[in-house]
Amino acid sequence: MSATVAIITRTKDRPLLLARAARSVASQTHTNYNWVVVNDGGDEVMARSVIKGCEVDRDRIQFLSNPASLGMEAASNLGIRASSSDYILIHDDDDTVHPEFLEATVAFLESASGQTYGGVATKIEYVSEEIRGDEIIVHDQRPFLDWVYSLDFAEMLAQNLITSNSFLYRRSLFDQIGGYNEDLPVLGDWFFNIEFLLHADIKILPRALSFYHHRDRGNQSQGEPNANSVIGGGDKHRENAARCRNALVRKYRRDSGVAAAIVSGYFAHVQRHPDELGGKAEGQSSGGYESVERDRAELDRLWVLSQLLANQPSLKWFRRGNQNPVDPDASLVDLARLAKERQTRLPPPIGFDEERYLRENADVAAEVSRGGFQCGFEHYALNGHLEGRDRPIR
Repeated sequence: MSATVAIITRTKDRPLLLARAARSVASQTHTNYNWVVVNDGGDEVMARSVIKGCEVDRDRIQFLSNPASLGMEAASNLGIRASSSDYILIHDDDDTVHPEFLEATVAFLESASGQTYGGVATKIEYVSEEIRGDEIIVHDQRPFLDWVYSLDFAEMLAQNLITSNSFLYRRSLFDQIGGYNEDLPVLGDWFFNIEFLLHADIKILPRALSFYHHRDRGNQSQGEPNANSVIGGGDKHRENAARCRNALVRKYRRDSGVAAAIVSGYFAHVQRHPDELGGKAEGQSSGGYESVERDRAELDRLWVLSQLLANQPSLKWFRRGNQNPVDPDASLVDLARLAKERQTRLPPPIGFDEERYLRENADVAAEVSRGGFQCGFEHYALNGHLEGRDRPIR
């Protein structure tokens, strides 16, 4: 018998989208699957009505309903743990996959060359759409993250390079990791993917077999049932990106090499895509001046943190003598003070114009010349940003 797949769909009060997801599941040419639908605090009668009217074989459907919403990651964990299968696919109610998605991904992981991989992802198409009444209007479809042909751990640390519905993986990896992080309201899939790469590799298939749908037209305010979390809740994504990185650092703090890589990955992404710092993410409008300043402040903080982590042995995460452990949530000033105390080198981060800072601040240039500061950036991190001095952009 062919390998089994558990397709997990989380849904809440989106019957039009759920019906489309059902058609996506029903179209699969690999038919040895179970469709686990988790109604996460939505109208159960409405969800059951959609399931009853869909074309998926009833014997392949498992319906779970939470009286109150548990959150996206908890709903995923619930659905996965209530099922049994060789492989797992998270197929959200607003996304779709090509009819040959399961056939292609399962075939790869079952092949001789696929045995060394823990999961496989396909190329992705971004679908721009809006909902008008009871109709889904598609405006555009184009390649998404089309520069990704392989998954490098450092780059995954910088940003999520695969979508949930593009990624089929072995259930054994879910068990090893322990599931999705339920403390994160969003970005739990990114957190999971980073942890996944600590355990196994992910192959990218060159065919675009998954479709990442965004309601990026019309009413997409936060709280609108049909909104994407990345569109309607853009601020939440920005806020939790830092929270996600910090949670990873705390979880893996015993291994300072991994912890340093986690925060350094942020800079690998900024170096590859410098125009995205404080700018537009896919389908999002810019957050404006304050958003840009927040991003740069976080960039500076993470840069100092990464230098501290990269320059200490793993055992020094714990208090030894009078040395304090590094707190991944510490402010820029506190981290810079700790770096000075430990004589950690602090070269200027990507985008910081060192020459201009010294040119515009003669007093700082004199101090650097006398050895009071390693460089202008060290002064900016310790004092300059508190004094209101401009952060020069290169």
